[in-house]
Amino acid sequence: MLKIENYIQIPAWMITGLGLQGNELICYALIFGLCQDGEEKAIRLSWFADWIHIDGRAIQYVLSRLKEKGLINATYVKGKATRYSVNPMALRKGVEKAFQTGRDEEAAKRIDPNATFDTTLKDMVKNTIKELGRKKEVETISPAELKRRQEIRDTLMSPHWPN
Repeated sequence: MLKIENYIQIPAWMITGLGLQGNELICYALIFGLCQDGEEKAIRLSWFADWIHIDGRAIQYVLSRLKEKGLINATYVKGKATRYSVNPMALRKGVEKAFQTGRDEEAAKRIDPNATFDTTLKDMVKNTIKELGRKKEVETISPAELKRRQEIRDTLMSPHWPN
């Protein structure tokens, strides 16, 4: 059951970096919001239904698509709520892709596929953004592009994002 004070945040990197939209975007944002401590959370389909207003079968389809894309992890336990978590590697790639929009494809190759994260998801996003801000660039960046990138970094590093 939703409470009047419940809310979710949908940062731009979920759209530009992960390519999410519609119900997939909302489901991912819900899971991300619950799992910022890096732990799996047991979530019932009825809870997603309260937020999205679609039936259980449609929710199962959306969640299976997110799992197929490698964006979330799901642990099924018979007779209990499925446990969901955000895939930290996919999250990092999404944030880096959103941050480096317009750069060459070498950005994706700079990510260590064997990396492990022992920080919360929120800290991981902030750390990724800090790393990207410190990297030296060979290309010449226009003042408008530099300002755009700084605005993205400032938005994602805001103490109010995500709560």
